[in-house]
Amino acid sequence: MPSENLEKLKTELLVARAVIEPQIEGLADFLLLNIKEATKATVQVTHGAFVERHNRITLALDALQSLEGNLYPDTPEISVVQEVYADLAENVSTIAAAFAKFTNEQATNLGVSVGAPEIK
Repeated sequence: MPSENLEKLKTELLVARAVIEPQIEGLADFLLLNIKEATKATVQVTHGAFVERHNRITLALDALQSLEGNLYPDTPEISVVQEVYADLAENVSTIAAAFAKFTNEQATNLGVSVGAPEIK
């Protein structure tokens, strides 16, 4: 089942793409007019920026679709042969044994000292 957040993001991107598409078309139409060179240069830069944004939105949608196809947000369990599983399990146990030798300084040594009481 797709993530609710993923669906909201896809919807947001689809709306953004639908908004920018007529703007790109309008900018392209401006470029067909007999406009001053300075105006044309500005419109060309703007058109290029909007096309780039449209392309990025499309790439993002494609990436989200790919994630969805990969069962995002779940990560698949990986089935491995017994030898690989045993090797991984052995390493987990040795890592856990080594990790058990470490303690958090902040948790064991808070550095709190109580001074002598003062009469006020």
